[in-house]
Amino acid sequence: MPQKVVFLTGAASGIGLETAKAILKSGDILWATDRDAAGLEDVAKLGARTATIDVTSEEDLRSCVNTAIAKDGRIDAVIANAGYANMGPFELVSMEDAQRQFDVNVFGAARTINAVLPHMRERGSGVIIATSSILAHVSYPMMSWYCASKHALEAMMDALRAELYETGIDVVKINPGAIRTKFASTAAAEFDRAILRTNDPDYQERLKYVSKSLEKQMGTGDLPETIANVMVKAIHADKPKVRYMPNKQARQLLAMKRILPARRLDKIFAAAR
Repeated sequence: MPQKVVFLTGAASGIGLETAKAILKSGDILWATDRDAAGLEDVAKLGARTATIDVTSEEDLRSCVNTAIAKDGRIDAVIANAGYANMGPFELVSMEDAQRQFDVNVFGAARTINAVLPHMRERGSGVIIATSSILAHVSYPMMSWYCASKHALEAMMDALRAELYETGIDVVKINPGAIRTKFASTAAAEFDRAILRTNDPDYQERLKYVSKSLEKQMGTGDLPETIANVMVKAIHADKPKVRYMPNKQARQLLAMKRILPARRLDKIFAAAR
């Protein structure tokens, strides 16, 4: 495969870390970025060029992208992977926390893409990839703002793909389902904090149910390497798919959404008893 120059955010852990390893293994040049400097040490040892940046900072992203282009001459693929999940009942999530969720998951992706897009348009080629989620299509209780952010990301990427039609730039969405990463333990801790924030016994019971259900799903999910390999495939494809839904669990959830009545699906996801 021809060598690519790839710019990746959220590279210090989970799907991002495994994607970084897979990209390096394929022989590509990788700019691995994250706000966690210590977490980037592993990929730096494997040969990645690393930078500590925060996707909520437009200045950070533009400076790093300009450095990458100055050093390597181009960026062939950008992967907007940085993100996190806010947990808890809708009415207990502050607007400040909800805005932070969008600032990272949606506007962070937008800042990342916009930092690279003028360069790709000038060259007339490139691949733009965003890590979305099956929860962009199947909303899960107690995760309203995370699901909303992924819905928004999907809409943004669809519009961008149409805007860039016949420019030589491909726009790709990756929709993982349950993946065995630290997401489960992080989610459990978030749910525990949400339980402490409410004295409502019904909310407490439902939070415990949803937390346990999510942890079980994550524990039986695919390895993050599954997603990493799809990322590499999309980077090197002559004409990548507009969407990759790599794991079986994601496809099953989407099938349930299409087949079952909405209230039946609500009952399956939300029943606490």
